[in-house]
Amino acid sequence: MNTRFFLREQNGSNYIHADITGNGLRLKTSTGIQVDKAKDWNEKKKEVRGTDLNSIACNQKLRDIEHVVDKLTTTYSLSGEELTSQIIKTELLKIIAPHRLKSKKSDVILITNLLRLVEDFIDNKRKNVSDNTMVNKRTFRGLLQSYVKKYGINSVDLKNIDFDFEERFTKFLFTDRNYNVNSLDGAKAQVAAFMNYAVERGLTTNLTFKKFSREKAEVDTIALTDKEIDAIYRLKLPAGTDALIRDMFCFNCLVGLRFSDVILVNKEKRTGDYLKFQDIKTGKMIVAPLRERAIKILERNNNRFKEISNSHFNIRIKEVAKRIPMLQEKVEIHTTNGGVRKDEIVSKWEIIGSHTGRRTFATNAIKAGIPAHVVMKITGHKTYAAFQRYIRIDGQMSAELMMNEFKKIDNKKAA
Repeated sequence: MNTRFFLREQNGSNYIHADITGNGLRLKTSTGIQVDKAKDWNEKKKEVRGTDLNSIACNQKLRDIEHVVDKLTTTYSLSGEELTSQIIKTELLKIIAPHRLKSKKSDVILITNLLRLVEDFIDNKRKNVSDNTMVNKRTFRGLLQSYVKKYGINSVDLKNIDFDFEERFTKFLFTDRNYNVNSLDGAKAQVAAFMNYAVERGLTTNLTFKKFSREKAEVDTIALTDKEIDAIYRLKLPAGTDALIRDMFCFNCLVGLRFSDVILVNKEKRTGDYLKFQDIKTGKMIVAPLRERAIKILERNNNRFKEISNSHFNIRIKEVAKRIPMLQEKVEIHTTNGGVRKDEIVSKWEIIGSHTGRRTFATNAIKAGIPAHVVMKITGHKTYAAFQRYIRIDGQMSAELMMNEFKKIDNKKAA
């Protein structure tokens, strides 16, 4: 649908109105925005003139109106349901005149569909919900939208979240989205969280989701060498998503953050040669040093990374790494799935993902002789046992590290 804004004079005052057309509908409504003089309205750009805070707020309100119309168009197109002028008008009231809705019951009591419940949660961000949690919720919304496009909006009615849904959803994530067992488990966790949310609010009595199978697989991962990181860093890529993902990956090999913290990096968190931020998972303040190459990566991305889903990141970084000759090297990995151990030979690029950068940082820091307790201050690990799982040091590396320590002892004695 198309949203066009225009100036309308009423009783000597100048108001901005919206004209919404498309799909056989036409709705004209006031935006609630008033300008002092007609010349304050830029007819060509369809925005309020000026750079003061009020003008900026007015123009943001106009963008929000456009966003709501676009979102409703997409949602109802996917569902096959009829989008009416009244539905649009009701949704726009939340932006234009929210006070007029205060006496009405919350829309959440009318929700009977999982996708709509997720959208309501995101649009009306609940208190005490972290930015990282909202990233996960938006990723889950994208999964549901794709699922609905394939199976129809009724497939995610709260009453239909049953074993048939579990089977279809599992197949969809495995075949259409290339998810692994652990990613599938994360998606099912989101289903369970929202269904619990629905049950608590009396939206459904369907508890079948509590019996969905949950499974996690133990997976071998690798840590890259400095040469391998350098090869990825120097790979020539056109400007775009793959170049951004390459930069984010190399950055994390040098800094060692959780993926959830990497996507939230911005200039406000940088102080000279350091990043200072609150760890999303633990809530603790982290101060991470920025090496020269990490600073270069930040600066060529304007000190800010874009929000990318973990699943999309994992798919694309493999495609980037696949182009590096030395990452074609074969390695043996061991996985445990459903209690069954499986050994297989794969190329290095096949097992690179969002966790690889963090593991690489931890491993290379230990190899460089930095004490574990110092590295843990950066990675945010609370226990050495948890930290050990991030270190990828084989027998040869262990022997070399021990030899280096022995040489230090022998040199001290000789002195």
